[in-house]
Amino acid sequence: MSIQTSPLVVTEIGVYDGIPAEDYHKDPVPGGSLSSTGLKVLAKPAGGAKFKAWRDGPIRTSKAFNFGHAAHKEVLGEGAPMQVFPAYDARTKEGKVIRAEVQEAIAGGTIAVTEDELTKVKAMVAEIRRHPLASALLDPEDGKSEQAMFWRDWKSGLWCRSMVDRLREPSNGRLILADYKTADSAEEEKFSKAAWSYGYSQQADHYSTGALELGLADDVPFVFIVQEKEPPFLVNVIQLDDNAMKIGAHLNRKAIDLYAECVETNTWPGYPEDVSVISLPPYIESRFSEEIA
Repeated sequence: MSIQTSPLVVTEIGVYDGIPAEDYHKDPVPGGSLSSTGLKVLAKPAGGAKFKAWRDGPIRTSKAFNFGHAAHKEVLGEGAPMQVFPAYDARTKEGKVIRAEVQEAIAGGTIAVTEDELTKVKAMVAEIRRHPLASALLDPEDGKSEQAMFWRDWKSGLWCRSMVDRLREPSNGRLILADYKTADSAEEEKFSKAAWSYGYSQQADHYSTGALELGLADDVPFVFIVQEKEPPFLVNVIQLDDNAMKIGAHLNRKAIDLYAECVETNTWPGYPEDVSVISLPPYIESRFSEEIA
């Protein structure tokens, strides 16, 4: 597998090593490229307008998002610098000062954690290392972390990109892509709901498509390494079934086609500009069906 050194801008398809997450999210492709997150936004109702606002707006973060970054850094061995801050009560004068320092650090690209959070993250890493399948998929001796893939969509020619948590060497034409996620629950039924809510089927299809388009392997399954954020920090390795992957591919195709049209016409449509006539949810109509007949 050929991996190229990170450039200031990306003008050729391929796998790149060493692109900082901040630069990746800012998009190093002149003219722009489509990430998995961008495709999820485009696939929403009024996706054109929402995508433009998301693309042109600031990079958003949150406490949960920041904790996820800390876990990623410890598990993958790559990521932004991390700084430990004391726990604080934002209602106090001292707490307000610490909160301002934390917010400044996060805005500057630093992962901010408390001692308790760092202790929790290290315990999560230990649990990952004890899990035979997860530890094998994230083995630091097999492949590289945070590898950026750039390719062109086969239909539109538009640029696409993804950042792979751990890119391992293919074996017998097969390359398993694994994505590490922290969650409140790693239970299959709950993760199924999260997969729909957060567009994980689109992510899985997008990443696998990138590896296939770049010729990294002939078979590219995608799995999620899901870890709970509370003791005992249980781990579950989950793969979406064929129907879920087909739905992800369908939504991505619609999103890419919409983006292509938006770029060509320089219009980013939102909701309809005339009156929309709607029904109440089916379960409500069913409840009142006899009374209004």
